[in-house]
This record gives sequence, structure tokens and C-alpha cells, in this order.
Amino acid sequence: MDAVDGDVPAPGNTDPAAIACTGQRIEMFLALVSQLPGEQREAFLLKEEGGLSVPEIAEVVGIGAEAVKSRLRYAVKKLRAGMEVMA
Repeated sequence: MDAVDGDVPAPGNTDPAAIACTGQRIEMFLALVSQLPGEQREAFLLKEEGGLSVPEIAEVVGIGAEAVKSRLRYAVKKLRAGMEVMA
């Protein structure tokens, strides 16, 4: 099985086991994101999907940059812990 980064199959990989594993990991990650507390999920999605910087998130949400950093730190910690369970 060709892999670019750990368990992630290389583009064009047609190995059904690799594809299934990747699909399961994506589903698990999305489930974990949906389980984050609202404030952490909001900050995480604004950063990752919205491409906003910490100061931009702080402005949009109406809180200080340190509070945004804290929310992001806790969100990432929870997501990593949840993904490690599957690994």
C-alpha cells in the first residue's frame, strides 16, 4: 500500500482497505468536531475552514485573542485525543 503520510493513501490509491480506513478516519474526525463544545467548535472551524487568523476570529466572535487561542488549544487537544483512540 502506497502512503503519503502514515495511514493516508496516496492519491489514486485503489486499495479498498486503505480507502475504507481513510473513510473511517474522516468520519471519526467529523464526529469529534461535532462533539466539541460550541465555542471551541466555532473557533476551530473559523480557523480551519474559514482560514481566519486568531485576531480575525477574536474580532468576529467578540472576544480577546488569548481566549481564542485557549479555545483552539482545547479543541485541538480533544481532537487529537479522540483520533489517537482510533489509531
